[in-house]
Amino acid sequence: MSDTVQACPACDSTSKLHKLIHEDRVDSADVDEDYKCYSCGHAFDEPVTREARNTNTLRGLARELDRADPDQVGDAA
Repeated sequence: MSDTVQACPACDSTSKLHKLIHEDRVDSADVDEDYKCYSCGHAFDEPVTREARNTNTLRGLARELDRADPDQVGDAA
C-alpha cells in the first residue's frame, strides 16, 4: 500500500479528484487544466502529493478482523 496520496492543491481533498478529458472541458478557462476537484471545484494542472493521513480505511468486521490476534480468530472448519 502506498504511503502517499494525490490531493487537490486548493482544499487538500484526496477523494474527489478527476482527470479531465476533452469533453469535460466545457469552460474555456479549463482548456489548460488537466484535473478538477469536485470537492471545491478547483481546476489545476497537477495534484500535489502528500503523505497519507489514514492508512487503514477498513471498517466494521473487516477492521476488527484486521486488528485481531490471529490466535483468537477461529478456524473455518
